[in-house]
Amino acid sequence: MTTAIPLPAPVVTGAARVLSVARLQLVSWPLLVAWPVGLLITSALIPWVIFSLVDTGAEYNVTGSILSVYGFVVAFYLLAMTQMFSFALRLGSTRSHYMQSIVAIAVVQSTVFALGFQILSVLEAATGGWG
Repeated sequence: MTTAIPLPAPVVTGAARVLSVARLQLVSWPLLVAWPVGLLITSALIPWVIFSLVDTGAEYNVTGSILSVYGFVVAFYLLAMTQMFSFALRLGSTRSHYMQSIVAIAVVQSTVFALGFQILSVLEAATGGWG
């Protein structure tokens, strides 16, 4: 009778491991992209409607619409550190790989939002303040 000896699982390190840990965060892509964009549209549309209906007499009206996106992103990363971190550790991730994946996702998300905000800023300047 022969016995089968299970072979150890291959150890994945480096960038491949960081990307596999980052996939845990990307499962919740609506929280990363869709909710902040929807929140920005909603929080910009409501003051725009109010300022179009009410004449304030000011040359420029200022709202805090952009801050709502930042607040939502901060809340996402707080949840990622408090709830998803322990889950990732139970799946065999290391703290180092988890933090590297969080930082990589945050850098990509910041770059995408910065480009989007820059495009919106150029459109605002071209249209003279969104009408």
